[in-house]
Amino acid sequence: MKLLNSLNTEQKEVVEFNDHILVTACPGSGKTRTLVAKLVYEGNKLKKNQKVAAITYTNLAAEEIEHRLEANCIDDQFYWGGTIHSFCTQWILKPFSHLIEELRYGYSFIDEEDAEEIIDSIKDTMSLGWINYSTRRNANGEFTNLNEENDVLLREYDRKLKIERFVDFDLILYYSYKLLRDNFSIAKNLSTIFKWLLVDEYQDTQELQYQIIGELIKASRNQTKLLIVGDPNQSIYQTLGGVAKTHQEIEECIGGYHIHEKNLIGNYRSTQQIVDIYSNFQIYGERIEAKGDNKDHISQITYNNIVSVGDLANFIKEMLYDLHNNKGIPFKDIAVIAPQWIPLINMARAIKQIAPEIPLDAVGLSPLCRDENNIFSHLSKLFLSTPAPDKVIQRIKWAKYFWELIIVKIPEIANIEIGPQKILKICNSFTTSTVLGIDYLKEAFVYFFSKVNVNINMFQVLMLELEQFEKKCLIKQRRIGLGDSISVYKNGFAKTGGVTFITSHKCKGLEYDTVIGFCLLWGYLPHWNNIFSHEIDENEISKKLLYVVSSRARNNLILIAESGRNTNRGTPYNANRHLAQVFN
Repeated sequence: MKLLNSLNTEQKEVVEFNDHILVTACPGSGKTRTLVAKLVYEGNKLKKNQKVAAITYTNLAAEEIEHRLEANCIDDQFYWGGTIHSFCTQWILKPFSHLIEELRYGYSFIDEEDAEEIIDSIKDTMSLGWINYSTRRNANGEFTNLNEENDVLLREYDRKLKIERFVDFDLILYYSYKLLRDNFSIAKNLSTIFKWLLVDEYQDTQELQYQIIGELIKASRNQTKLLIVGDPNQSIYQTLGGVAKTHQEIEECIGGYHIHEKNLIGNYRSTQQIVDIYSNFQIYGERIEAKGDNKDHISQITYNNIVSVGDLANFIKEMLYDLHNNKGIPFKDIAVIAPQWIPLINMARAIKQIAPEIPLDAVGLSPLCRDENNIFSHLSKLFLSTPAPDKVIQRIKWAKYFWELIIVKIPEIANIEIGPQKILKICNSFTTSTVLGIDYLKEAFVYFFSKVNVNINMFQVLMLELEQFEKKCLIKQRRIGLGDSISVYKNGFAKTGGVTFITSHKCKGLEYDTVIGFCLLWGYLPHWNNIFSHEIDENEISKKLLYVVSSRARNNLILIAESGRNTNRGTPYNANRHLAQVFN
C-alpha cells in the first residue's frame, strides 16, 4: 500500500496494530497521515456493508481526511467521517428517535445560535443579568454544572426545549447514549457495521462521548476496535467538558478491555526555531525535535506589542502583501488566528473593505445561514458554489446529503428518481437578473423544486424551514454590514485559496506556512471566564492555547498583542503574560 510505505516506523506500528490503542501525538508528528493510512489499511479488510468511522472534533478535520482520501484516489465507500454529533444524529437519533418518549411525536434540532437566542430570551423575560452556565448533560440527562446562580435559567431553558420538542447539541449526545444504553440491539447492530472507531483529539472528548463509544465496543464483545489519538498539551476545551482520560479510565469506559499505548514523536511540520518557541508553553512530555525537510530553515518569528488596535487592520494587510508578493507565500498558506470569533470577524471585514482584492476564507463575510439541519442551507451551497472541476466531488457530496435530508423530512417525495449529478445540473442551469442575495436564493429554490415537480407551498416543513433560513440570513446580513448583494452571499464559495481566518480553538489539527496571531491579550487568551473559573487553571489554559496557535506554523510565526483594547470598565488589556515572558 502506497500510503503505508510513506510512513515512518512509529506510524506504521500504529496502522498495523490490531487491537485497541491510545496514541499520544505531538504537533506535526503525522497524526492525520496516520489516521488516513489506518482508514485505508482497515478498509481493505472489511466485508460488504462494514465501515470504519473517523470521529473528528470539527467538520474541518473531517473534510481534511476526505481531501486526503481523494488525493490518493481512494474510494471512501468503506468510510464514515464527521463529528460525534453528526455520527449520533445520522446513525442513532434519526433512525431510533421514536423509542424516546420526548421525541416520539416529532422534534427539531437547534444549533448554537438558536440555543443562545432562547437563553437570551429567558434572561430578558426574567430580568436576569450575566450568568455563567453550561448546557452540558450527564448520563442521566441532568445539567452538569447546575448551581444556585444558574438554576432558574437552566431549568426554564430545559422546560422550553421540552415544550417545543427542541434538541440541542448536548441533548443529541444524551439521547444517543440513552438509546444505546437502554436498547442493546441498537448498539449491537452498529457494532456489526463499524469494525473500527478512530477518534481524533481524544483530549477534548466529553464524558458522554466516551460512554457512547464504550457502549458500541461492549456490545461488540470486543470485536469493534478503537484507535484514539490526541495530545494532552492541546486539551483546550475543558470549559466544554473535554477530558483527557488515562488509558485505564478509557478501559473502564469500553468494558475493561485492554488498551495499548503508543507515541508519535518528532515534528515533521515546523522549523526547529518555531518548535523552540511553542516548547515554552509545553506542559507534558519530553522535548520535541523538528525532523522535517525544513527543520533547519530560518524562520521569520516576530512579536509586536506596539501596534494599536486602530492601525491593526492596515498592519496585517501590509503583512499579507509582503508575505505574498515579496516572499512568494500563497494566500491559502497563511492563517490569521485570534482567540475569539468577534475580533476575528471584525478584522476580516476591515481587511475586506480596505483591500477587497486579497482573497479571504473567513466566517462572517457571508450572511448565509449555516444550519446543518436546514434543507435550504444545504441547497444554497449548491447555488452559491462555482461548478469548477476541483469542486465536483465536494458538490456531489453536498447534493447527495441535501437530497437524503429532504427524504428524511418529506418521505412523500422519496419516489422521485434523482441523483446528485442531476441535482447539480439543475443548480448549474439556473440564471436570473436578480442581484439581491436573499431574493436570488429564493428564486433559485423555487426554480429547483419546480424542476423536480415539488410545490414548496404544499409542504409545511419546507415553508417553515424557508422562513427560518431567510430570517437567519437577514439577521446575519444586518450584523456583518457588507451589503445585501449576491456577491456578498458568495463570499467563501466563489473564490478559493484565500487567507484563512480562524480561532485558536478551531485551528487545532490544521497547518499553514505562516501564522499571524493577534489579540493575544490576557482576558482574551485566556478568556475572563477561564481566569475567574474555580474549575480551571487559567495559566494552564493560557499555555495550551499559545501552544496550539504557535504549532500551526511551518515556517513563519508572527504574534501580536496590540495596544488600545480596553475592558468594559475602561481598563487597558495587557499582553498575555506567558507570551510576554518568552519575548521580553
